[in-house]
Amino acid sequence: MSADFDILINSVRARLPSALDGVVRLELQNVLKDFLSESNLYVDTIPISVLVGQTDYHIFSINGIINRLMTVTDNYNNPIPCSLVPPTLTVQDFVVRLAIKPSTAATFNAYVALTPDPSVPVDQSVPDWVIAKYREGFEDGILARMMTQPAKPYSNMKLADYHGRKYRKAINLARNEALHAYKFRGQGWGFPQGFVRSGQYQRI
Repeated sequence: MSADFDILINSVRARLPSALDGVVRLELQNVLKDFLSESNLYVDTIPISVLVGQTDYHIFSINGIINRLMTVTDNYNNPIPCSLVPPTLTVQDFVVRLAIKPSTAATFNAYVALTPDPSVPVDQSVPDWVIAKYREGFEDGILARMMTQPAKPYSNMKLADYHGRKYRKAINLARNEALHAYKFRGQGWGFPQGFVRSGQYQRI
């Protein structure tokens, strides 16, 4: 458990002193899923061993649940026309479908945006840097959700609306930063040079 995770949980407890710890963690899990689903900031690189004439390839991430396919590139980093086929058997049974049958064997890279695996404890479900960078946004998301709960000591629709607007702003910021690869005045989307197999970025 990171120091930033402790700060996040303790800050929520301070604002909602009567809230149960289990409820706070459940709402954090919901907020993380929503935040990452909309921002596409948590990305994994999955190698694909391409075979001649074969268009469909099963992919799996050990770092979270695949939410959407960002792109597939060949070994020269050129984008490949493709689509992502939703699971039919298990939640992780995704298939990358190439639009054109490969004429030679090669290794392609699929870049996928992830959401947290609900079977993993919430304090271990995303890299520490995600909590550190967007901690205040996650806090606003938790407060907005919990303050809309009826008949609670912390129920407050006015404050829920306030924190909800801050939460949406944080998601938009995260989406734009990820889109421009965390570059100041970035002009286009691209993966950071520090991108690693574990699904985490190095801070740039």
